[in-house]
Amino acid sequence: MHIVLVSATYPAQSRPAAEPSYTAIARECVRRGHSVIAVAGSESGAVERETLDGVDVVRALQTSYAGDVKVGSIAAQCRALRSALRRGDDAVLLFGDATGVTPALLGVAPDVPRYVDIGYDWALTGFGASHPWWQWCASAGRMARVSAKALGAVIERPDARDAHFLAWKQSRWKELLGRGVPVAAARVLRPGIDTGLFSYAPSAIEDGEIRLQYQGPLRRVGGLNAIFLALNSLPARVRLRIVAEGAESSYLAELAELGRAAGVTDRVEVVPAAGEAQRLSLLRGAALFVHSSESGDAFPRYALEAASAGVPVVAAETESGDDVSPWKPATALRFPAGNPRALAECVESCLAQPELVERLSRAGRILVERGFGVVYTVDRLESLLQRS
Repeated sequence: MHIVLVSATYPAQSRPAAEPSYTAIARECVRRGHSVIAVAGSESGAVERETLDGVDVVRALQTSYAGDVKVGSIAAQCRALRSALRRGDDAVLLFGDATGVTPALLGVAPDVPRYVDIGYDWALTGFGASHPWWQWCASAGRMARVSAKALGAVIERPDARDAHFLAWKQSRWKELLGRGVPVAAARVLRPGIDTGLFSYAPSAIEDGEIRLQYQGPLRRVGGLNAIFLALNSLPARVRLRIVAEGAESSYLAELAELGRAAGVTDRVEVVPAAGEAQRLSLLRGAALFVHSSESGDAFPRYALEAASAGVPVVAAETESGDDVSPWKPATALRFPAGNPRALAECVESCLAQPELVERLSRAGRILVERGFGVVYTVDRLESLLQRS
């Protein structure tokens, strides 16, 4: 099969939590004998080509929503895609984390099966009338439109009915459906975790400092209140590292006051959100990963990455999640969301039972490999594409 993947960043240096690992997915497709071309963003503005792990990478995309979209830029992107698609008769076009890529690309090669990732708002813009390219075309004179077509640009808005949609989370699928994007028949896939990147090393509870790790936004639904209060009732050697993914300004002062009131401020470390190169080293220093979100996110990418690396997960139970939770008693310790006492008891169980930590460490890794790893994701994606 010939797969053309449109991805603004390839290989990506950092990715949001819900985003699948397109780099790992492309490599796995190549390993299975498929031909893969990644059409990616170009920092220089010129078309550049290279081969990475068997994936042909063509850097030709404009990666920002510029108000003054140029015909030549659009044409160069369209030509790069058409060239990639001509290499195989059984081509499949996948639009991935193409943040900022001009949605005119969606109008290329209407006879080719197209799958669009709905994980980001760019899909909404692409199928709407608000994008600068569509505004420019609406006001352009006849000669300008003829020139655009002659250069290979697609100047008609893409028809959402001609594309299939992929969703990496059911909650996101529901959100976009409610906002008017025609994704009723979208296929919901789990994100592919690159288990090769987060190589397994079993966690262990030893004498000395014990670090809990939280990664996510500093906001109320993240469940940090429960972690701070649980920390207050745990031994002084138990500390917390927060890898911060943005923040609610109104919540920061409240969290600081809570830390002072609970007497745990000197046991909390806050570091900026790390790129992929730093994530593993941060996880290596953690004994437990706390997924405390109260928002019902059953598939937190960072918790899955922790489990892949061998760090046991202590996960909040929520009633509002619309995805089936992966965290069973054999793979993680559970506590009711927002309950600091129950959270503290989970940590105390690990402190008292080193064999429990070892068992959870092994089970978590197996869980990710079988149900969330890139091999599992490509199995499902391959089956879907072959039916196209």
